[in-house]
Amino acid sequence: MSCDIDPKCQSTDVDYFIEINGMFLPCCWIATHLESIDYLREKLGDDYDLLFLTNNDPYSIMDLWEKHIEKSWLTDNPVPMCSIQCARKKKND
Repeated sequence: MSCDIDPKCQSTDVDYFIEINGMFLPCCWIATHLESIDYLREKLGDDYDLLFLTNNDPYSIMDLWEKHIEKSWLTDNPVPMCSIQCARKKKND
């Protein structure tokens, strides 16, 4: 079973987010949510530092997003802020 995510970061009007420390993420919501940052630290392990523009190029970071953020949407354990901010609205909500 997977969660029902409607990712705003994959819309045609995308605004990526660069934290002042150089962390490059698909949205500001993940960057400002401690539980989501902890999730990424755990999932990426030693590769966590590769999310920073000081350590990696933007396209390689986007590959990490696909591997660790986007694929989490297909599980029961997505990035926490994705399920908070981008949960698909049900018709009767």
